[in-house]
Amino acid sequence: MDRQNNEEKQPQVVRVSLTWMTAAVVSIFAVGIIGGLVGQKIVEPQMPPLASSDNDKLFTTVQEVTISPNRAAADMVDKTQRSVFLLGTTASDGVNIAGTAVAVTSDGLVATTLPPISQVQAYDNTGRALPLALAGQDELFGLTYYRLTDYVVVPLDMSQDDPSVGQNLLSLTRNSNTFAAKAWQFQARDYVLPDGGSPAGLQKVLAGSELPKEAWTGSPILDDEGKLAAVMMDTPGSAAIPVSVLRESFARVVGNQRELNPLTDLGLDISYAFSRPGQDKAVIFTAHVNAVTLDSLAATAGMKKGDVITKIGDQQLDWQKSVVAQLTSLPLNLTVVRGEQTLTVTVKQ
Repeated sequence: MDRQNNEEKQPQVVRVSLTWMTAAVVSIFAVGIIGGLVGQKIVEPQMPPLASSDNDKLFTTVQEVTISPNRAAADMVDKTQRSVFLLGTTASDGVNIAGTAVAVTSDGLVATTLPPISQVQAYDNTGRALPLALAGQDELFGLTYYRLTDYVVVPLDMSQDDPSVGQNLLSLTRNSNTFAAKAWQFQARDYVLPDGGSPAGLQKVLAGSELPKEAWTGSPILDDEGKLAAVMMDTPGSAAIPVSVLRESFARVVGNQRELNPLTDLGLDISYAFSRPGQDKAVIFTAHVNAVTLDSLAATAGMKKGDVITKIGDQQLDWQKSVVAQLTSLPLNLTVVRGEQTLTVTVKQ
């Protein structure tokens, strides 16, 4: 009886061959791999964002862009860079780059803030040297125009308003060695009066982020749609000519007026300032007469050095409106502050 009970308490033993056990382990492992692959297909893992240096490598056209790279910036630079040319001269040891020019018409007219350069050539995105012909210099606004012979380009759009203060823009040029596009962020900080050495027609310039030398004089500054917002006056520096001035200069060029300087024609050397013409008067935008040419129209009318022009006709001088455009027709009635006096001076032929 006891023996029978002991036999009932002993566990049953199931024997499995080693071959079958190995097969089962392999099957379980295979099912795990297949499940993982299926899961990866169903749910794509989120990759961490690339570092800035890695992002640059995604877009070969803007691999030297130093702003935060993105698809929009890449597309914009790719679209506009063919309208930007380096200007320079050939030397025995290579190319001496002087600055940048930007295309303003489809038949190859390019503009730069550089003065005329003898034997200058343009260099495109491939580094190819392109012959240039001097189309003229607009000394009034400090712009020089060349024409690319037998080279058709898509000009940059100049139709928009001047950029607003605080707007983030893009300064675009080329690498002087590789000719690849380069760009920097340029934030429009303020509009300021030009310095004393600026061209006579400039009433205001756009001040913004200081750019490195590689930005080059004459580099275009673009808005986020790739439209021309301004053109760099000098580098390294932060002053640029706003697009409204470029449009006015361009209108003078196509109207064959670039050789006309109303200030010189009248015999006036003026600079712009903000002043208070009277003790309790409001601060206004004015034109200060630095010199009057002997026997000129202005001298004949009685203008003197030190006069402060406050009105042309019945229009108060306005920082936002071109004084030069108001000086183009004679006779001119100028309201002038001379010491404590306010006079009306009529300049006529």
